[in-house]
Amino acid sequence: MYGLQHCPDDSASIISDCGDSVPCLYSYALLQSKVLALEEQDAWNSFVTERMEAIRQYNSCGAINIEYPEYMMKTPALAPGYLQGDVARFGCYQTHWIKGDNEYKCGIVVDYNNPNSYRFEWNKGSQPWCRSRIKENYFKWITVIFSIVAIILAIMVVFLGCWCVKQRKIQEQRQYNYQTNAGYTNKGRVASIGSLDDAPQLTQRFPTRATPTTLEPARLSPVSSAAELRRPQSQNLFGLNTSV
Repeated sequence: MYGLQHCPDDSASIISDCGDSVPCLYSYALLQSKVLALEEQDAWNSFVTERMEAIRQYNSCGAINIEYPEYMMKTPALAPGYLQGDVARFGCYQTHWIKGDNEYKCGIVVDYNNPNSYRFEWNKGSQPWCRSRIKENYFKWITVIFSIVAIILAIMVVFLGCWCVKQRKIQEQRQYNYQTNAGYTNKGRVASIGSLDDAPQLTQRFPTRATPTTLEPARLSPVSSAAELRRPQSQNLFGLNTSV
């Protein structure tokens, strides 16, 4: 009597609606409430899904081991950036430029000696930081000015080196010419007419008389030299030896 009154009439529909869901079969068969059985089935499926998500293991690299200086921010701020394959990007405010490595990627690191041992790390890089745009432009102008000065100094050094080499060659040429001329001057020379001034005097003079030389000039011996006549400062020609 109980089975005729309380058991479901169509058991095939219960199995097709609930499947292998125990809560649904229990409510549908005993309580004969299809709506309640389907609600319990949905609640059970949600519980199973949440449990799988809770016990799931994620390949995460963890937090990035960097400092966060002023004017720096993560872009976008709510983007995921801690699992394998994710890329974390950093930027600065519009008044500043980003410096250093501003992108970090989470990847797997395998121990090649032991392939079963692996870990997840962020790629290596330098600390990101921010610099003011005004200061950046100032440093650029300073770099340009010093580069121009360095180029000018380099050109001057090259020309100075060439000038020093040229002066050294000129000095060596002068020394070579001096040594060559000295070799020629050391040889014996034949006396010329121009060297008669330094030749020994062959003039023989007679003793002077008491009469003035202006009235009767001194007589020269026939052996008088031409050099005596050619001297412009000869005292005998100007009468400086006149007796008083």
